[in-house]
Amino acid sequence: SFRQSKRPDQVCQNEEGWEPFGGRVERIEGKGHGVVATKKISPGEVVLKEEPLLYSLKSGEQKKRCSYCFISHEDAGAGKLLVCSGCRYARYCCSQHQREID
Repeated sequence: SFRQSKRPDQVCQNEEGWEPFGGRVERIEGKGHGVVATKKISPGEVVLKEEPLLYSLKSGEQKKRCSYCFISHEDAGAGKLLVCSGCRYARYCCSQHQREID
């Protein structure tokens, strides 16, 4: 769980902090708050993996890419993308991806 800081120079952090991930939160001059490594991190080492809270296609790409995996219709190899039967707006590269959204 997260706790809210009462001071503007402190950040919100979880009760365990970033130490389990090998880092700590610091204020970085001219940039704001960031996580700084407290241990050596090898190239390619995953230190934290999170699913995005929200993602979206930029304007103009909705009719060119699958609304689930973002693959372009050219890369899908199936020609035209399938139009959503519900909203008639979203496009999908396959029926499985359309089912996954619902």
